[in-house]
Amino acid sequence: PEGQPLTFDWDFGDGSQGTGASVAHTYTTKGTYNVVLRVSDDLRTSTADPIVIEVGAPPVPSIAEPADNALFRAGDLIQLRGSGTDADGVLTNDAFRWTVRFTHNEHVHPYITNAIGTPCAPAGSTCLSFTIPSSGHDFSEDTGYEIRLDVTDTDGNTGTDVVSIVPDKVDLTFNSNVPGGITFSLDQIPRTGPFIYDALIGFQHTISAPATVTSGGDLYVFDSWSNGPATATQTITVSAVDETFTASYVNTGPTPRVTAGLQALYTFDTGSGSTVFDISGVGTPIDLTIADPANVSWGAGSLSVNASTLITSTGAATKLNTAIPASNAITL
Repeated sequence: PEGQPLTFDWDFGDGSQGTGASVAHTYTTKGTYNVVLRVSDDLRTSTADPIVIEVGAPPVPSIAEPADNALFRAGDLIQLRGSGTDADGVLTNDAFRWTVRFTHNEHVHPYITNAIGTPCAPAGSTCLSFTIPSSGHDFSEDTGYEIRLDVTDTDGNTGTDVVSIVPDKVDLTFNSNVPGGITFSLDQIPRTGPFIYDALIGFQHTISAPATVTSGGDLYVFDSWSNGPATATQTITVSAVDETFTASYVNTGPTPRVTAGLQALYTFDTGSGSTVFDISGVGTPIDLTIADPANVSWGAGSLSVNASTLITSTGAATKLNTAIPASNAITL
């Protein structure tokens, strides 16, 4: 931008350099070279991204096993077998490197890195294996394994072959007979039911349902799972077909009212007006005032808020401010 003359300096990666905007260079040894260009105006210097030059034909690897897009299940032994050809010479077993990555949506996890396999049949092949886990990180969503075989010849040239294998999955449905549903724990992760989960065949998952649930004012107590277990937590091994697991609960009737440590009680029996009375009989009542009575509607033992309004205590809630810190707990 300053209008100064430019100089061009080249590094050909083999110990040789050159100058000028246009240059020619002859490599005398086969291999892979990084060519770097630096341009300067005597005030500033910029370096271009390296250019990779391969001198000589690179080797050509080929993965024979597994097939690209092959399906796998939990516990499967995945056999890797590959070979390669090189126009410039013979490839030994240590010229090959296996790399396996676990893919999950948009990111990857290293699984096997630059591993040397074992010579195997047919002659010139290299083999490796690994087992698909049955627990731990599961295979929900877009998951699989990317398997890469790199081979480098004696000239330093490298060729690569890549295949992917994908999970063989089914759908698991989790629900309950509680109106409005419940919150399950699948492998210690909360999930709102009902929900469907895509799972790898043969994989083990731990599913838990809450021991008790309150819905519509009634208390529901866990009874059993549709597949048999009478404990709220069970470990399942995914079968080869879609399955539904229903948590069955017994409705024991209205939820018992808390009496231990009672501080305030609102039954909404007034039926009208702008005051909700504390009828607990404990200490000074904490009555509540409805700022906009037109925005609520009274029912039999209920109060519905239909539009925005403030509902505040008429005085300081001293007994609550004292009781809650003392017990470090609150039940509504």
